[in-house]
Amino acid sequence: MKYFFLILVFSLCCIASGSAQTAKDTAVDYQFSLKNFDGVRYDWKSLVDSNKTVIVSFWASYCLPCLKELDELNVLGASYSAKGVQIVTINIDMRQDMMKARRIVLQKKLKLPVLSDETGNVRKQYRVNAIPRLFIFSQGGVLKYEHQGFKEIKDIEQEVLSLI
Repeated sequence: MKYFFLILVFSLCCIASGSAQTAKDTAVDYQFSLKNFDGVRYDWKSLVDSNKTVIVSFWASYCLPCLKELDELNVLGASYSAKGVQIVTINIDMRQDMMKARRIVLQKKLKLPVLSDETGNVRKQYRVNAIPRLFIFSQGGVLKYEHQGFKEIKDIEQEVLSLI
């Protein structure tokens, strides 16, 4: 029983500290169409057809590691958008928490597209069961990397550099 408890604690610590998974050349066809907070619609097909490396990050207003990741992704987006990298964030707050999420976007002065998945359908498609959750796709929508939990931006940057 003691060993079971130790294994359980170790497993939970690994999950909480952020696990990285490399998904080698997995073709993903997660079609979605979501609006940002201003009502502008974004869809997966247009992102993939843009011939850019695409980063999709799921977050919520109550998640402190998510808010830290948003800050870092905002800096990364400013540095790499001209180099063919598109970062899209997807907020998974429920409808009653949307105002809080909008305030966070304004306070942080995010330049990234922030889409709303208040129904949770896209979150389910991507099998997001913990946040922050980040997916990195190469040109053409091939999933190359995914991370569950907070990941240092320097590590994400290295993965992006390997794709552009």
